[in-house]
Amino acid sequence: MTRLPHSAAAWLLAVTVLACSSASEDAGPSATLEEFYGHLDQADYASAMALYSTDAAELWDDAAARGGADFASWALLETRHGQVDGVRVLRQSIDGTAARLDYEVAYSDGTTVARSARLVLEDGRWRMGPIG
Repeated sequence: MTRLPHSAAAWLLAVTVLACSSASEDAGPSATLEEFYGHLDQADYASAMALYSTDAAELWDDAAARGGADFASWALLETRHGQVDGVRVLRQSIDGTAARLDYEVAYSDGTTVARSARLVLEDGRWRMGPIG
């Protein structure tokens, strides 16, 4: 087994850490959308909610306070109970700190559904807004 010198191992570790941190901080709107649906499909609703913009998260909080739709119920319907095969972005437009994505959600039964989402750049990261 070949061993790296300590300085080479430290350099490799530093590069790996920097690559991982910059990937999450600099992820574009499409990457945020894919991450969001990945969390939804795995029923990791806390992580999905953490990707919402402040305004969008407040909309869900307000709806729940009024006895309206709750996030988990919507997520189960949107993912067809964890049956998302993938998300394909059809069109992306970015205007400063706002973005709009038109995309398709593909399900394991072969069907697709067209959706659009608005995202905003908050604190250096693209965050989900309303989905239509």
